[in-house]
Amino acid sequence: TNILTGAFYEDNYGPPKGFCFDSLCSDEPIIDDEDQKDIYNVEKKLTAFLKYVKQQASHLRTNHIMLLMGSDFQYTNANEWFTNLDKLIKYMNAKISETKVMVFYSTPACYMDALNEVQPHLPLKNDDFFPYASSNHSYWTGYFTSRPTFKGFIRKSSSFLQLSKQLDAFACLGPMDESDLDALRKANALVQHHDAITYVFNN
Repeated sequence: TNILTGAFYEDNYGPPKGFCFDSLCSDEPIIDDEDQKDIYNVEKKLTAFLKYVKQQASHLRTNHIMLLMGSDFQYTNANEWFTNLDKLIKYMNAKISETKVMVFYSTPACYMDALNEVQPHLPLKNDDFFPYASSNHSYWTGYFTSRPTFKGFIRKSSSFLQLSKQLDAFACLGPMDESDLDALRKANALVQHHDAITYVFNN
């Protein structure tokens, strides 16, 4: 099997420092009202963002950079996020001739397509990836194989959920009869979290 692997910059899938725009974050939003001179911060934000992008780019093999925005429990206010991301994209792209940096919303599939187009020279790793240790005495042995019954139940319940949703759609029963389906949806969503299905965290 051939698998293209990678690592997140800074070993984290959160936004760059200073660019968490959720209402639960303390980073300042992008203020682009020029009448508010005391808090107007577009240039300051763009400078910080460009510095981060260039720093990350210096560690990559292509000029395609995946910036990850948002982290655990940081999507409580979609409007706040997208308003600020829209501003960031707008003002960064207004300087594209100067910075040579284009910013846009994307998907993992588009990112992979862009990488495949460039065809960078990538090193091959042929040996075993496990046991993986994230720190002293913290081995991830059994990450994919532990609790096989639990993983089997998750797989079966996911199939039952898909079947139930299809039957519900064909039956046209309406929202009155969806409470059991919602319970199964929520249970499936919970157990398919990356810390639950792997049994890394079992609080």
